[in-house]
Amino acid sequence: MRELHGVMHFDDRALDLKKRALLFDRFSLWYDGEKPPLTNPEPSDLADLAFLQTRNVVNVVPDYWTDYLAWPVLTWADNYAHKVIAANDQTGKRPLDDREKEIIERDSLTRALAGATSANPVIDQVPICEWPLPSVGSETGLSSQDILRISLDVVPSPDDGTDWEDILNFRAERRDKQWDFRRFLRSLATKDQTEAEVRDDIEWSLNEYSKAMTLHRLKTGTSFVEVYLIPAIEIAENLAKFNWSKIAKGALSVKRRKIELLEAEMNAPGRECAYVFDAKKRFGGE
Repeated sequence: MRELHGVMHFDDRALDLKKRALLFDRFSLWYDGEKPPLTNPEPSDLADLAFLQTRNVVNVVPDYWTDYLAWPVLTWADNYAHKVIAANDQTGKRPLDDREKEIIERDSLTRALAGATSANPVIDQVPICEWPLPSVGSETGLSSQDILRISLDVVPSPDDGTDWEDILNFRAERRDKQWDFRRFLRSLATKDQTEAEVRDDIEWSLNEYSKAMTLHRLKTGTSFVEVYLIPAIEIAENLAKFNWSKIAKGALSVKRRKIELLEAEMNAPGRECAYVFDAKKRFGGE
């Protein structure tokens, strides 16, 4: 399975990666200067970043211009930034202020870094920009970055009390579903669609899958508690009574219901968005 890596500037956005971590496997955080430009980070935020570094989820890239970017790539980033600024002026919009120009320059470097370090054939590297950059000089539709930005709107935001270990375990448990969702997003990126049409495709698929799972629960007449918790309690009670035949029947019943659920998930319309459906159940979101 291909990995998805996000490349971003090491600013305050890096202190809140839980939502993005449901889509991305790893993050490369770049900065220049002596330290990242963080605004009064909480000790808990820094502890989270240190933990993610030990789990190889976050890679900090200081001095990016000497270690990662050759001069031609830096030149490309500089030229791209000038093109974006010029394109804005040509549309008749208000002139960009110095802060906005600085953001565009950083975003251009983020794009350059993502492209310059993505030689591994089993890794997709995507720039995570501070604001969406247009595809200057391109006639193609939405980029992979645009599709991921749109998909993040349907992914739930784990709250501050959500433990990072829970997020990492959730990703590992649903690796196949995450893979399906990413393949679905890549297929959307190959179509000539507007942003509204892409959003509609994602929301329709998620709604169809949600309806299919609701119908499955109604047909089987079992909730999560009935499928998993009650049989487990019954098995424990029968174990105390040494009622081996009932224990065996209870275990087979749990296995059969799990198989039925897997079959329903595999055949459900909109199953490409099953990962998002499960994430909403685990971490909240309607």
